[in-house]
Amino acid sequence: MNGFVRTLEGLGLHRRFAVDVLSVTCRVRRTGLLHIPVAAEPELRVALAGLGLRVFARRDLMCSDDPNSREAVLKDCSEGEKANYAEVWYACGEGDLPSPQALFSNPGRHLGYPACCVAEWERLQSQRDLYRRYLFDTRAGLWEVNRLSAVFHGGLVFPDFYPCSLECEAARAFVAPILEAAREVLDQTWVEQTIRWMRAPVIIHGNVIYAFPTWSLAGGDLVLHTSEAIQMPLCALGRFDRQDEEPTFLVPFRHLAGTRRVVLVGADGIGTEFIPMVH
Repeated sequence: MNGFVRTLEGLGLHRRFAVDVLSVTCRVRRTGLLHIPVAAEPELRVALAGLGLRVFARRDLMCSDDPNSREAVLKDCSEGEKANYAEVWYACGEGDLPSPQALFSNPGRHLGYPACCVAEWERLQSQRDLYRRYLFDTRAGLWEVNRLSAVFHGGLVFPDFYPCSLECEAARAFVAPILEAAREVLDQTWVEQTIRWMRAPVIIHGNVIYAFPTWSLAGGDLVLHTSEAIQMPLCALGRFDRQDEEPTFLVPFRHLAGTRRVVLVGADGIGTEFIPMVH
């Protein structure tokens, strides 16, 4: 897989998409897909074949920015438009596979994603609305399906899908064997660094979101070190109705359960504390 990772990066794609491919080569799911620039398709096909995967369906797409979130929007080409992206479906082994018409009409149903996550995407059709749920849901999330980490680190150790919520147990069950395989096969430094960001506490302050990969939790005190923290405006994830003066709060995760006080520690070692607010 290391050679495939180098191919991805050489094509300008993030190495996290190797996790999608790994989930098929290790037989966690039957099929996978990648969205790639049209010019990258020939080399990608060769790399997939080298892993024993065959491309069995494809289509041309147009990729553009989503005006309501940080993600891109992919759509079928209109008449006269020149495709700039290709959707490439691949599978491991022989046997019957869904028709292209079935794949393209509802991709999520053929990628092994949990039914609840597929149904919620069908209902919302919006990354912005899912990000709103991830950020403002009062239910504690699961770090294993923390899609928010891609905002800060770019990496994920699960396939490129949107859980219906960060507390979705079905999503965690889907991800678990893929995470285990990634730890065994992919570069361990990258995997552990990505997991570190998936576990990073997230704080929303006004219209800014922060992630803190260096932290500790003991005796109810969650200590966050600002040295490696990354911040991003909320509007980068979507247009949310939130005022600057609204309370600062910690996005809840189960591995942070028991937090009663948050202490921010700067490079000078001086801490500033606050009580997490219910939002």
